[in-house]
Formats: sequence, structure tokens, C-alpha cells
Amino acid sequence: MKKLVLILLMGWHGTGYAKEPSFLMRAVQDHDMAKTKQLIKQGADVNFHTGDWMVRGKTALMIAAQNGNVPLMRLLIQAGADINAHEGWEQPTTGKPVLRYAIDSGNLEAVNLLLKHGAKPNTFTECPFLPPRRKANIRNLTLLSCAINTHAPIAIIKALIHTRPFFWGWGGADVNKKSAISPVTPLMVAAFKGYSEAVSVLLAAGADTKIQNEEDDNRTALDYAKEAGHQKIVDLLDMPIERKISWWENVLNWFGAK
Repeated sequence: MKKLVLILLMGWHGTGYAKEPSFLMRAVQDHDMAKTKQLIKQGADVNFHTGDWMVRGKTALMIAAQNGNVPLMRLLIQAGADINAHEGWEQPTTGKPVLRYAIDSGNLEAVNLLLKHGAKPNTFTECPFLPPRRKANIRNLTLLSCAINTHAPIAIIKALIHTRPFFWGWGGADVNKKSAISPVTPLMVAAFKGYSEAVSVLLAAGADTKIQNEEDDNRTALDYAKEAGHQKIVDLLDMPIERKISWWENVLNWFGAK
């Protein structure tokens, strides 16, 4: 009997306990740094997700990002957590990447941490948006459009746009990138939602005011601002904007790439 109890205790506190993924996710959800460290040390799978072969579920890093827990995020990343994992199906156009959870948390430090380690700001995500005259939501916005649609803090929107390239990989979010299916741009979303600060940031970053939504009678961001009655944004879109050249564009210009 004593031997059986000893074996059970070893299974609970040893590697058997550590390899049960739900324990790691529970520790992260509880903001338990000590337990998370212990489980990782014992071999817990930091990339386990709660879904199945059809629909991917959440990972521990998504939970930490959703909670805006930067120390736990940093620990999981150091342990090999996938920065660009998605929750959901129909990848990669409609799911929720790790970066989406950080954006939704409103924690700028969490967003910057992921971007620093190579999170892709041009990924699409499921993010319901109902523009004029459409009966169904557009659910596959870019992360930038989604951040604007949910009125994320302007500092986070700036961080997405002005991300430094990850070595020779990913740079900042494309301010003119349309949604995966419907031709909706970040500027159109900002104009329709009345997010004037985002409109100013997008214009300064080179957003094209002339892009049209071919599925909505060729309307532009200005048309959406007028229809929604956002006069301040109408004035911004009518005003000539002097765009600042980023340091990365200066490098490209120096090499004759543009």
C-alpha cells in the first residue's frame, strides 16, 4: 500500500504531472510563475493546444497574452512557445493568432514583446466588422484593421505599424492591406468607426485615401467617413498630409530599392 501511494505521488509531482498539458495552462491562467517554471522544467509541452485536428485551440502563450502577463509570456517564449500560433480553423485567414490576444489585452508591452520576437503583424484574424450595406460581417480583417475596429489604444496601433524588421523577415503592418476576402482597408475601418487618432497615424504612415471598395460601389475611406457623419475625419482626409519617411525606407532608398 505504501509503495502504491509513493508511485502515485511521484506521478503527481514528477514528469507525469508535468506532461499533462492542462496543468501548465492552468498555472498560466492562475498567473503562477513558480508552478509554470516547475512544469516547463519537468518537460511540459508549451505548444499544446486545447482543440483537435480540425480546430486548433488556445495555447499557454495565448492565455498569458490574453491576460497581459508579460513575465509569463517571456518565460514561455524562452521555452520555445510558438509566437505565431493560431486558434481556430480556416487558417490563416480567420483564426486568432497570439498577437491578437495581446492586442485585445490592451497591454502595449505584451504586443511589443511578441513583435520583437517575430510575431507577424500582417496576419489575418477573425474580427467581426459590419460596414454599410452588408448583411454579413466581414470576419477576416488584418490585425491592424481589427485593432482599429476594436478601438485598441493608439500606442498599440503605432507599434503594429512601426515594427522594426525581424532580421530580414517581417516589418511593420501594411497600412493599405485589404481584408482576406472583402477589399476593406485599415483606413476605411478607421473612417467608418470614427477613430480619428488612428486615421491621423495611418495617413502619416502612407495610407492611400484613393483605394476603393469594389464590393461597395467603389467607396473610399472618405465616403465612409461622410456616411457615418464623422466630420473631423472628413476634414483629415481632405487635408494634404506630409508623410514621414521611416528609417527603413531611408535604408531602402539608399540601396536604390525604391
